Amino acid sequence: MRVSCAVAIAMLAACQLSPATATDSAAGATFPHELRGVWDAYPMPCVADEPSDSDMRFTISEHVRGNYEDTDTLVSIERVATAPMTWRVVATTSLDPSDDVGEATIYVLKMDTLAVTNGERAEVYIRCK
Repeated sequence: MRVSCAVAIAMLAACQLSPATATDSAAGATFPHELRGVWDAYPMPCVADEPSDSDMRFTISEHVRGNYEDTDTLVSIERVATAPMTWRVVATTSLDPSDDVGEATIYVLKMDTLAVTNGERAEVYIRCK
């Protein structure tokens, strides 16, 4: 994962900060269209409508990130940079129903590459076509 962390850090360092714009659950938080779709671990190529054995594959829809064995429900999302597009995402997980606050992660999107970090680990994904 060394390469993944380096890529994520480089993408974060290249961010041009923008005024924060947030949506929360009261306002009906939704993932932006740019993030929606099927994603899988970098650098493995994937096809969105084909079956996958990957436990790193996930789908982002309007309000939910569907992972291999769980779902993350969006609580709030805030755009923090425009180039590359970067968001602070807070979501709750179905693995811990008692957590009604959620965990914050940073999503950095550059073309069809998505870096996701919670500050302790970074993972890089590619968009499935």
